[in-house]
Amino acid sequence: MSSCGSRQCLNSSMQKSSFQKVQSDLKYEQVLFEAIALEMSACCQIGRRQHNLWKEQAFPLLNLRAKGGNSKELFGKIS
Repeated sequence: MSSCGSRQCLNSSMQKSSFQKVQSDLKYEQVLFEAIALEMSACCQIGRRQHNLWKEQAFPLLNLRAKGGNSKELFGKIS
């Protein structure tokens, strides 16, 4: 029997697909956190009031992500 029709081969294909999805999510995560770091740095330079405003926006997004929110949905909320 050919290995291509085996359960192991199908599992390997599914794992590859899952891995690619994780890679995609991680890329969005990286962009998200870079945007947050950049914005927080800028807000710290602008002043405490702006920094607090940014925290009010950023932390709910991070909490949502920590609870399993979709990175792509969060990325759309920032811009």
